[in-house]
Amino acid sequence: MPDVFVMGDSIMLGSERLVRSALGDWRATFDDGVGRTTIAGLAILAQRGARLGQAVVVEYGTNERRPGPFARRARRILELLRGVPLVVWVNVHRPDPSVPAINGEVATVVGEFPNAPEADWNSAVPEGGVVEDGIHPTRTGKLAMARLLSGLLDEWHAATERQGDRSCVHAARSLARGG
Repeated sequence: MPDVFVMGDSIMLGSERLVRSALGDWRATFDDGVGRTTIAGLAILAQRGARLGQAVVVEYGTNERRPGPFARRARRILELLRGVPLVVWVNVHRPDPSVPAINGEVATVVGEFPNAPEADWNSAVPEGGVVEDGIHPTRTGKLAMARLLSGLLDEWHAATERQGDRSCVHAARSLARGG
């Protein structure tokens, strides 16, 4: 059974039960909380050290407003996770003018790391997938998050089991982009 460490903010906290259920073939450990940013992510990684698993899901950015500092911290997180075979970074969905810039930084930063595909949550949010605040997922949104992540992780795991090399990252990147 593969291991995955999932870290995030209130989006992941609210989705945790359904994501955990969708990751039935994974031993999943979650560390998520309300209002978290990449600052909290760096602290969590400093505390956990190498105890992370074969895959890590990072869901930060929703509570960030300044793209430059966010990008620097996101890059540092991915540098710390360089030795993890797969690091999935979930992009942001919220009704705020900073979202395109934050998501642009996510795409740029993950593009620098061959082990890090982007999960396109912004595009995956279905109609009726968020509550009135336009940020937090409804049950429909939580199910969409669970499908998005389980699809990526399961596809990657299947590819590594069959091929045993890093070509699975290309399959994960394609799946993350909806391909």
